[in-house]
Amino acid sequence: MCRFLICSIVISLFFISCSDNVTDKEEVGVDFEYLGMQNSGCLKHGLEKTNSDQVFLKDWFYSQGVLDLSIYHLANCCTDFRDSVNVKSNTIELYLQDVHPNCRCICDYTTDYSFRLPAPSVYKIEFYYKGYLAETYTCTLDTIIHVQ
Repeated sequence: MCRFLICSIVISLFFISCSDNVTDKEEVGVDFEYLGMQNSGCLKHGLEKTNSDQVFLKDWFYSQGVLDLSIYHLANCCTDFRDSVNVKSNTIELYLQDVHPNCRCICDYTTDYSFRLPAPSVYKIEFYYKGYLAETYTCTLDTIIHVQ
């Protein structure tokens, strides 16, 4: 009986301590609605150089309360992405993780995100990328847009 009680306490403490270790960032603000992500697929690949080694906000568009963001970035050409989003006040954090084993090539990608916004405002956009087997996300884009 004592062994059962000790095991129950240890297991309970494990679940309590793990509840704070959130790896997927899906916390979206009350007035925001994350509508989804779409990836272009590999735009260019090979062992040669790609178009750019930069990550940048390729384009954005706001109409009827919906914000569409298009982010240019590089990733492995045999990738499979998992996305997540975290919105804090007027900061939109986009997380993209490569969850597929690597190939020996790099591709240019455009990843599109859509949100329903509470109102036009100034928004900070942060893009975080985590390569396959990487331990942490890296912020590769930090910019501000003025949505009107």
